[in-house]
Amino acid sequence: MNGWSRGVAPAAVTSDAERRRARLLAAAVAVTGALLIATEQILTLIWTAASYPGPVEYVAPDGTLTVVSSLDDNFHYQARHVSGLSEYLSQPGLLGGATLVPALLAVTVLVFAVQALRIGTVARERRLAAFSLAGATRRQLRRLAAREGTRAAVRGALLAGPAYLVLWLLLGVLAPDGWKLLPPLDWTAAVTWVLVVPLLGLLGGLVSARTARTAEVSPLGITRRAPRALTWRTVAVPVVSLTVCLAFLVYAFRTYAQQWVILLGIVAAVVFCLSLGPLAVVGLGRLAVRSDRLETALAGRRLLADPRPSGRVAGVLFAVGLTLGFEAYLAVGVLREPGYTADDLAFYLGGVAIVGVAAVLSALVACLSMVVAASEQVLEGRRGVAVLVSLAASPGFALSVVRRQLRIVAVPLALTGAVIGLVALGLGDPVSTLAGLPALLVVYLLGRGGAALAARAVAPVVRECSGPENLRAA
Repeated sequence: MNGWSRGVAPAAVTSDAERRRARLLAAAVAVTGALLIATEQILTLIWTAASYPGPVEYVAPDGTLTVVSSLDDNFHYQARHVSGLSEYLSQPGLLGGATLVPALLAVTVLVFAVQALRIGTVARERRLAAFSLAGATRRQLRRLAAREGTRAAVRGALLAGPAYLVLWLLLGVLAPDGWKLLPPLDWTAAVTWVLVVPLLGLLGGLVSARTARTAEVSPLGITRRAPRALTWRTVAVPVVSLTVCLAFLVYAFRTYAQQWVILLGIVAAVVFCLSLGPLAVVGLGRLAVRSDRLETALAGRRLLADPRPSGRVAGVLFAVGLTLGFEAYLAVGVLREPGYTADDLAFYLGGVAIVGVAAVLSALVACLSMVVAASEQVLEGRRGVAVLVSLAASPGFALSVVRRQLRIVAVPLALTGAVIGLVALGLGDPVSTLAGLPALLVVYLLGRGGAALAARAVAPVVRECSGPENLRAA
């Protein structure tokens, strides 16, 4: 009777890839946890805004009297003049939109965490295959993978509290009065941290168990499981989420919608963007394989071989383009308005700038996700890369295929999102839409530049896999 039959899992085998995967996963979880705490702190302001009594009289140190006669005005005065919060947090009507910035960043970093779980896939498959040969069942292998993911996720979640403190010091303490983007610390931040640790630990274990691809040992060697095909859910989720999003938006425009209605509509839009990615990658891959250029056709084949990792990044980039296109439309509309004062311009353009910075940060994280996904795909197919080079192709040609693959994912999706954000959402003002067309060039350069940076980061992996020793790789 071996240890597996008694339910005792062997000790995890450490390697450079495993340690790198654990560090990246812990870092991504720590950032995600800090952003979730920030989201909770802003949501707490929404509940606090409805709890202030009114009317209230405030006497300033210079003796001036301020009378606040409504709940919203009372909260605005407290947050603006007492806490020094930015106008985006001190106005109750803007708190819902302010909550979305850290929440959307958290979603982007979570996508990167899922990609980080793919690091060391080949070595992990070999290890799981060895355990399977020793008598481990598929359920036990998944339990081992879940234990490894949970350990790294809990370690990162424990760092979420210190990470939020750093974020709070930068945005809630060192920022000047009137521009503080995080509220003062209270006890709910500690409670959220305590809840985030088991939540993210459980999520890390579940995702790690689900993404662990167990290889099978046959007399002819190791046989890897083929990538999962797209199912009917892949089509149903974007259709349902888009329908829900449009319904909420139509309701919001026709009536004075409450904040939770708008928030649910935007959450549905985020789900639509992320779920649209794999379908879009499959469509782009099928178009690419029909190309007369060999590089483009090979890149399309690589996308069709495993569309899910690239699809996650494509969904994030689509959301980034959608955000930047809509913000460009808003910025042009503000600049064309003749009655705005300097304070009005600072308020509106400041909000556009904050959202734009968040979108660019999301694009950078998506670029890192592309690097991880492309590197792991090259390592998994190292034998194919070596065969291609042995048939008189250069390592530079193999790298150009990877570069074309990354460009196919990044540029079309980001541009499509920007066009929708600029044109479809700005149909009521065609002049502002035309004036915002230069934003499409910015989005194109972001997508092209991100793909180029990702390809440069993957280049050492491609050169390593081009050697003749990889011809015997399993």
